[in-house]
Amino acid sequence: GGLIQAVAESCLRGNNGARLIVPDGLDAFTFLFSESAGRAVVAVPRSEELRFTDMCGARGLPATRIGVIDGDTIDLQGQFTIPLDELRHAHEATIPGLLA
Repeated sequence: GGLIQAVAESCLRGNNGARLIVPDGLDAFTFLFSESAGRAVVAVPRSEELRFTDMCGARGLPATRIGVIDGDTIDLQGQFTIPLDELRHAHEATIPGLLA
C-alpha cells in the first residue's frame, strides 16, 4: 500500500514511468509505505506547477513535489529502479500463476 502502490498503479495505467525523490526529513520506507489518510497523488504539467502550488496554498492544503513523470521505469533516487514491463508482468501474472 501507500504512495508506491498509487504511483505503480498510475504508471501502469498511463504507461509512463516516474522518477521520485524522498523529501528531506523522511526515510524511504516511511515515504513509500505510510498509509496516512487524506493524501492524493496529482500529476501537474510543469507549466502549471506554480499555479497548482499557489492554489493549494490559498486553500490551506499542503503540497509536496515528489518527482516527475518520465521514462519507462519507476525510479526512487538512490534506492531502486523497476522497469514498467517487469512491474506489469508481476502485477498481471501473479494471481493467474497461482491459480494455474
